[in-house]
Amino acid sequence: MLLEDLPVEILHQITGQFSVSDSKMTLKWLSLTSRKLSHCARAILFRRVSLNCKEFRRPKLFANLLKSNPSIGSFVKNLTLHDAEHGLDDPEHPLIPWHYMNLRTIMFVDVRFGSMHGFFQLMDVIPTLEEVACYYVRWENCEDYGPLPQVPDGLRTFSTLKKLVIDEGNASPLSFIRCLQQRREQFGLCSLVLHRPERAGDYPSWAELLRMSSRTLRTAGLFTAEDASPTWDGSLRPTHEQNLNMLKDCSFLTDLALSYVCGLTNPPFVTEGTFLEAVCGHFGREQPPHRDLETLCLRMMDVNRRMISVTSELCGRLGRVLLDRNRYPRFRGLKIFVHAIDWAESIEEWLPYNNMPGRPFEDARERWTCAFAVFSNAPGVRLEVEFRDWLNWVSTRW
Repeated sequence: MLLEDLPVEILHQITGQFSVSDSKMTLKWLSLTSRKLSHCARAILFRRVSLNCKEFRRPKLFANLLKSNPSIGSFVKNLTLHDAEHGLDDPEHPLIPWHYMNLRTIMFVDVRFGSMHGFFQLMDVIPTLEEVACYYVRWENCEDYGPLPQVPDGLRTFSTLKKLVIDEGNASPLSFIRCLQQRREQFGLCSLVLHRPERAGDYPSWAELLRMSSRTLRTAGLFTAEDASPTWDGSLRPTHEQNLNMLKDCSFLTDLALSYVCGLTNPPFVTEGTFLEAVCGHFGREQPPHRDLETLCLRMMDVNRRMISVTSELCGRLGRVLLDRNRYPRFRGLKIFVHAIDWAESIEEWLPYNNMPGRPFEDARERWTCAFAVFSNAPGVRLEVEFRDWLNWVSTRW
């Protein structure tokens, strides 16, 4: 029996053993052998597409490929767009022919839209969309404290959406969140990741977005960062307690990721009332906020060979709260991702530990593992400690 005589389901299982990163040429050759194998190989080759739009030739070649061979669009499930300055939401001459693809996931990194209205219209063109991530996204003619952009009526925008990431660096995040609130009847998110608001006064809008999805939300992430610089109007920044308080109505969470970055001055800028102290207070409320919690992920920092916002007393306090089976009966694991950096006086820059002499990683791992030892000693609970360099930290934060 020839390979191509096998059922398509079996061929999919065989080609599924190949990865694009390790077997790209093999998959390309398979795609030229027969109709059946071509379908199976292309399903892997085009499953994830990443386009740097600064190199204008790439998105143009991709668009021409989809137009000349529309069946390829059905294989594209995940699309990442980098450095797009124009054309994404142009209804007459779009940079990408969206209607050819059955996208499930789209990630925007450092892109610009003509308007927020155009962004929502674009989302409506992709009815199969389940995940959207926005990093450093800008919208023309939109300001957080100006008139609220109107979301077009009659759109099914985000009606299929299950995961939304609104991470750091996005322009006008308040306007974006307020526009999302106009679509509240469509929201059924299972996963939501947010960067904390810049001003304490914006806190209610962030909290409302979480409340809109509280019944369906199972996974949440919250990124908080210390910042010594003043806000544009001199108002206060939200405290760690306020940031965590936004999660209090998300009663059905099973997985929660909390990221913390201190101010990267030398010495590091850390506000009064540490992050981990606020985490202990959040889980130690009289009524447990997330009784179904199974996994907590803390993404934290080790700077100049010391743990930031961590003391043995706070680690013990967190353990007593989360390991109380009457309060959190399903809790099974604590994951700690550490971003470790050191100040290099000779060049006056922050460097990751793997660029420093000695054995800083081994020392740091022992430091963090010992600090949270109460979790590793608990029956049925797993403690994981991993270290990430800065690029890894950003690209795999959620």
